[in-house]
Amino acid sequence: METCQSSTDKNMWLILQKWGSSLLFLLLIIVAYRLLRIQHILCQVSTDAPCPNEHHLSELKNTPIFFSNLYKNSVIETYGQAHNLTLKKYKIYLPNIVELNFTKNPLVYSIQLNAAEVYVVSENGVVGILSVPPDLPIIKVQTAVALFPNSDLILEPRLHIFFLSFIAYQATNTQLATDLTLQEDFAELRSVDGVHIFVPYENPEKKLWQLQQILQSQTLTNQNEPLREIDLRFDLPVLRTQQ
Repeated sequence: METCQSSTDKNMWLILQKWGSSLLFLLLIIVAYRLLRIQHILCQVSTDAPCPNEHHLSELKNTPIFFSNLYKNSVIETYGQAHNLTLKKYKIYLPNIVELNFTKNPLVYSIQLNAAEVYVVSENGVVGILSVPPDLPIIKVQTAVALFPNSDLILEPRLHIFFLSFIAYQATNTQLATDLTLQEDFAELRSVDGVHIFVPYENPEKKLWQLQQILQSQTLTNQNEPLREIDLRFDLPVLRTQQ
């Protein structure tokens, strides 16, 4: 009986030890979550330049040091969009310091709405305003749709994807003029020969590839009637002549 009782007491003691360790670990997590919070922010761009308007990051203070993914933090995302930056990495120095390292998003093209209104666009669709066209591929735009639907300088995503495809097409082909008109669901382009071309925003790479095949087709040059329109808004391209 004594041996049985001793075994029971030993098992109870092991259970208490196990639960005690778990409770202590949980308590440490709670204490760390409540006490270890960001109070000091070190910030730089590309390891050497200070961050612009660093005080805009002050809302990060009191964010828990642990259990926080700063790559998806709304304060950092807003700051990055406003300054055309992306958080590359960050380091934590206990008890309350975080070091942020941003990289600047490269500019890839510009949009000209009129002689005095020029926007430069980075690879992630963030826009800056310049009064003089920069040394970038430029798209001259007339538009019936909002370029910035949320009233901030972030280009409407489907337009940004379309513009990137258009710029890539222009880099290797000279059949299109650099000006275009934006409609609700498609863009109207022009060839250098004056042909009107309708390209939807969906699958722009595929549609522009189709356009390239059409413009380079020997059949097109041999037809009797001059070409008036190329419509790529349907499953199959539609060609309309002057007649």
